[in-house]
Amino acid sequence: ENLTSEVEEVGIFGPDMIEKEMLTAGEVGYIITGIKEVGSIMVGDTITDLKNSAEKSLPGYKKPKPMVYSGLFSIEGGDYENLRDALGKLSLNDSSLDFVPEVSVALGFGFRCGFLGLLHMEIVRERLEREYGSKILISTPNVAYKITKSDNSMIEVKRSSDFPSQEKMLKIEEPYVEATIITPKDYIGDVMKLANQKRGNFKDMQYISPERVEIKYAMPLSE
Repeated sequence: ENLTSEVEEVGIFGPDMIEKEMLTAGEVGYIITGIKEVGSIMVGDTITDLKNSAEKSLPGYKKPKPMVYSGLFSIEGGDYENLRDALGKLSLNDSSLDFVPEVSVALGFGFRCGFLGLLHMEIVRERLEREYGSKILISTPNVAYKITKSDNSMIEVKRSSDFPSQEKMLKIEEPYVEATIITPKDYIGDVMKLANQKRGNFKDMQYISPERVEIKYAMPLSE
């Protein structure tokens, strides 16, 4: 659905916001509009002149797919609205952040958030605390599982509490990664032992120098 708004200001970052008369081809800048609801726009949307509108949206953008999911809850129970607004604003310049409302019996109202990985999760937590003053609790992260139920329907589960009972499941699939590990040759045994403990499947090993080895494993993302 198209959204129309007046342009109140445009400019560039230098690194502070510097107002300009216009932005030209090749410049990376900002635009200030009268849009009040953060959810009305998304990263990847095409901005065009109302009087000379583009016929189609610009192609090529694909929203990153979250790999790790965790619950975010405000330490201060009544701060749910502020946390929602902070996540909305953060998602405007971090398109890989995904979140939906969630309710926990123990922690109350919060959000189930999708991240690219554990490092991304820590960066989001730090930014929420530093930039928006949000004090949050993060639940144990997990990955999304694909479950084939006994009636042959398929569902995606992003938290352990949503798993069907055992008798209702035919198959469980989990995401795997192709891991490339570079290590000094003296640690080959220890690295392989650790990878095997993490349910890794050995794929290949080759020396990239007399002292360094490249080892490849297929491993569950949850590990």
